[in-house]
Amino acid sequence: MKIEFVAYLEKVGIIDGLLEKAKEVLDFYEGYLKVDVTDVFVSEYLSSDGSRNYESLWIFSKQYCGEAKFFLKEKDWDLDTIANNVSYFSVKCVDFSFGKDALSSSRVTLEFGFVPSNRNATLKASKENCEQIANILAKYVSANVYRPN
Repeated sequence: MKIEFVAYLEKVGIIDGLLEKAKEVLDFYEGYLKVDVTDVFVSEYLSSDGSRNYESLWIFSKQYCGEAKFFLKEKDWDLDTIANNVSYFSVKCVDFSFGKDALSSSRVTLEFGFVPSNRNATLKASKENCEQIANILAKYVSANVYRPN
């Protein structure tokens, strides 16, 4: 696993045994499917007690994005073409401004859909993870909005 992936995962609380689950997911995409993963994202939200609830581990490459749903408990993985394949996106922010550091109260939800499958994706972030979701939005989602020839 790339050192920058480990640094990001640890930053959002994916450590020890949880990190091993993330490594298993990356081994599937990178090792078995031969996807050149360039970024990862953990979709998560905060409970009322302030603890993080981890939902999915997302992988991104120039061509694909994949989701490992409930990756800490299940093996439910998918892959879709993202290159020139995003039909829409929606961003909802609370206490977060793009280009600025996140606050402990920051929350972001990013939804996007694919052409022509009509499949949708939902990514959630809290605190410092909002900065990574902003990176995913700029680098993979908005950059791949479908533009017919």
